[in-house]
Amino acid sequence: MFENVTSEVHEKRSSRNMGTALCLAAFIILLAVLSAVKVQQLGASGSERFDHVQRPALLPEDG
Repeated sequence: MFENVTSEVHEKRSSRNMGTALCLAAFIILLAVLSAVKVQQLGASGSERFDHVQRPALLPEDG
């Protein structure tokens, strides 16, 4: 009885939902890329800086 009935409101809502989903996906991808770049810039020893534990390898050498 109601087969293939789509009103103008449903079409607008569908396109708005797709736009919102694309914006959300782009934001998530941006956060993932920024996180990956930050991890690469810190390197292997850079992650030790935020452990709140004193590490002898990170202390400046007297010399």
